[in-house]
Amino acid sequence: MLSEEQIQSLFVFCKKHFVHHYDVQNELVDHLANAIEEKMAADKKLTFEKALEIVYAGFGYKGFAGIVQERSITLKDKCTKMQKNIFKSYFTWPKAIKTFCLFLVLISTYRFLDTYTQAIIICVFFMVLAIFEVVISVRENYFRKKQLKRLMITDMGTVSSIFNVSSFVQMFVFLNDPIYVFEKALNNYGFLGYCVFMIVLLLLLLVVLSYRNLINKVRTVAKKEYPLAFEIAA
Repeated sequence: MLSEEQIQSLFVFCKKHFVHHYDVQNELVDHLANAIEEKMAADKKLTFEKALEIVYAGFGYKGFAGIVQERSITLKDKCTKMQKNIFKSYFTWPKAIKTFCLFLVLISTYRFLDTYTQAIIICVFFMVLAIFEVVISVRENYFRKKQLKRLMITDMGTVSSIFNVSSFVQMFVFLNDPIYVFEKALNNYGFLGYCVFMIVLLLLLLVVLSYRNLINKVRTVAKKEYPLAFEIAA
């Protein structure tokens, strides 16, 4: 059984070999500790340092890089799948009722507005959604900086949005006159065009909300699994 001092030295060893995330360090330290104990049990003359050297050599010339990359891909895929499930939940009972009601509220504004005003509202909605997404990311980045230890799971939770609304808005920046483009489309397609725009806006809103809920869910899981990383975090 390794001593607490030896365990802590393994954390230092992982950090020196470019493993900066505490959750990944935990996994590696567990693996290293078990492998070292087996080596030392098989050879009583083997020192801790020599056993560590042998075990680390088993990772190959890439060292821990392969493990870190594999963990990163796995977590990103997991977070993306979580967000997709959250997004899909808005179309299942009973949330589907709220989603449908929100859509009805959006399209009900059609009869009260002229096409130019409708085009302005659509542009404003896009901008508001983009700002909302940016605020969520900035806020989460602030909380991550207050963590005592960096976690890959919270890093991946922040960057794993299945859709980037701000990028969608940036696309309209390249349009000469987005309001004119929207107004022309509304004039050509009338109520049908307005419904299509509102459906797109509704879907983007649900994506942003699922992104926010993903971050909250990931943070809850991280706090439960790695409480030391949040000891004095807000």
